[in-house]
Amino acid sequence: MKFVSGRRDSSGLTAHPGQRERKASSATNHEGHIMTISQILEDTRQAIRQAVAAENGSEQQRSAAHHAQSLANTVLLDFTANSRDLGRARYYLEEAIGIQTLTTD
Repeated sequence: MKFVSGRRDSSGLTAHPGQRERKASSATNHEGHIMTISQILEDTRQAIRQAVAAENGSEQQRSAAHHAQSLANTVLLDFTANSRDLGRARYYLEEAIGIQTLTTD
């Protein structure tokens, strides 16, 4: 994180003394923009929902669950994540792994 008093830093955000914008340390979206931890967790939640909505054992379900697992791991490995973020990421990770074990039986 870069802090600049009252002016824009390299990310284009205005930083003020004592104010921190929590950005993920290394996650970017498909356009190359750095994502916040909240954005990553929201994307994880959406991937879980897609996996749940898909047919059990389908490639679509497996792919969505794997994506959710990857996103959750990104948060778990991010040193800027707080305990609440880590708790949500752990929950989503367990859900994603559980979904990947579903079969069509």
